[in-house]
Amino acid sequence: MRRIRVLPGEVVKKIAAGEVIDGPHSVVKELVENSLDAGADEITVELEEGGRRRITVRDNGCGMGREDLMLAFQCHTTSKIKDSRDLLQVMTFGFRGEALASVAAVSRVEAISRENPRFFKDAEEEGTRVLLEEGRILKVEGAGHPPGTTIHVRDIFFNLPVRRKGLKSAATETGRVMDVLRPVVLAHPEVSFRVTTDGRDVLTSMGGEPLLQRLAGVFGTAVRKELFYLPRHSFSWGELEGYLSLPENSKRSSRDLIIIVNGRWVLNEELKDAIRAGYGRALMKGRHPWGLVMLKLDPRKVDVNVHPQKLRVKIDGVGEVITALSEAVGKGLSEALPPPESLELKGESILPLFPQEESVNHPLSVRAENGRKPSVSAGGQTYLAPGGSVRRLRGDLSPSPLLPPGSLKPLERPPAGEIRIIGQFGERYILLEAEEDLIVVDQHAASERVRVEEAERFFKVGGRMLRLIEPIYIELPPGRVDEVAERRDELKELGLDVEPFGEDRVVVRGIPAFIKPKEAGEVLRDFLEGYGGRVLQEERERLIDRYACKGGLKSGETLTPPQIRELIGDLLKAEDPLHCAHGRPTMLRIEKRKLDRLFGR
Repeated sequence: MRRIRVLPGEVVKKIAAGEVIDGPHSVVKELVENSLDAGADEITVELEEGGRRRITVRDNGCGMGREDLMLAFQCHTTSKIKDSRDLLQVMTFGFRGEALASVAAVSRVEAISRENPRFFKDAEEEGTRVLLEEGRILKVEGAGHPPGTTIHVRDIFFNLPVRRKGLKSAATETGRVMDVLRPVVLAHPEVSFRVTTDGRDVLTSMGGEPLLQRLAGVFGTAVRKELFYLPRHSFSWGELEGYLSLPENSKRSSRDLIIIVNGRWVLNEELKDAIRAGYGRALMKGRHPWGLVMLKLDPRKVDVNVHPQKLRVKIDGVGEVITALSEAVGKGLSEALPPPESLELKGESILPLFPQEESVNHPLSVRAENGRKPSVSAGGQTYLAPGGSVRRLRGDLSPSPLLPPGSLKPLERPPAGEIRIIGQFGERYILLEAEEDLIVVDQHAASERVRVEEAERFFKVGGRMLRLIEPIYIELPPGRVDEVAERRDELKELGLDVEPFGEDRVVVRGIPAFIKPKEAGEVLRDFLEGYGGRVLQEERERLIDRYACKGGLKSGETLTPPQIRELIGDLLKAEDPLHCAHGRPTMLRIEKRKLDRLFGR
């Protein structure tokens, strides 16, 4: 008995649609890319209920005549390629002929188009209107329409109940659409875009505007101070250019690090790693740069046919791109950052023990002869000690570590008794004397521990929200304001009283008592940036981690004696004063007896 059968066409279409369309954001991506391929320089996107009820994409591209419009919604019909050779150097967004067919298979579609005389000398004067449902054409008729195409997509997944039920709230779906649109808008500064949600403008950009101005329109005007320019850099088969965040403006995730390859937004961890490598040590652990990097590569070396949604590409010879990208980022960052301040030493405040050229090249020996003053020999020259004598020395003193391995040990218990503060060393460590031993404290790790426990106590006892006398106004990228409105209760549970204030700003009226007002904006952006349906406890842990690590004392900060006393006092009161939030030691002990042994006492 035969058990293998050919699937019905409508089943095949739904399976194919499942690979290409997984929500309103996928529909918007496919339709906008079609508009760009059609040569449009004006594109409008309209959403109702985040696209769950309706998605409309309107353009002034080449448009389609009656026959083409009817063919466009059939599987594997395209004007982008003719044969397999064209796949070797694809420069258009679409080429498989799947997008419109997939959209039509899972929704109700109304498409109206008219050929544009700018593209066709014999353009049809009347437009055509086509109605489809589940991929089937229901009606074809003439219609008045300006040159270009308008496509309405209604009731997405109406015929796939599980998919339909899986759609998120209007604000979440709008956010996903904006995540898809931002890279497209940035990649095409020559095109004017307008995006509305429920009749309200959330993004407007004019074609031909400078790239930095477009970045400000997408991410907010504050980016002008948060980014540095990545100058145009050419290599053997490509070039790159962009804007990236300064190290202090990094984020918790790389979601807003947008990489464009030949006008196409791609997700490529190798390229992201190359960008991070270019920052070197300037980037804190766990933080990510953001911004825009645009790559123009030889299309023959880029395979875009490796992902259903064409979000991933394979680059032949990617190593050269990685090297060029990392070097360009490093160079751009070094030019953007101010040169380090040099320390000018006046007089003879620091004197070398021996002449520099000799003190590091030769083994040293110490000897005393016939009651003479002890001397140190190096490279055949002898330097007399200032006074005194040595009774007996055995062997030579060859170069060795000042402190042998094991001399520095993490403390097993906090120091007890009287503690004397010696001072700060290297703007990184605090030196203490306790129990006749030397204690070295890492000021950043110590500050982190103190702040972690302060924040944990706040949530444990249901700490009070600090009401601000002067509210804080924060500008957010398009689409994020709706997320704030939807998640206002969750934000209150975190100690943040935030509400929308206009289309692109929010107002903060209350903050957790343990954070500073100037930190409120970054805390809010971190919450919106990394939100993915986590439970409240996870959000609290993220907030605590960010507060402790980012807001604590840094290595390189000069501390006053009162600051040192306050930090050490708070650290010794902590439940776990010996470890930072990541498990690293906050202090190390150098035992006096080991120092005595090193000096031969």
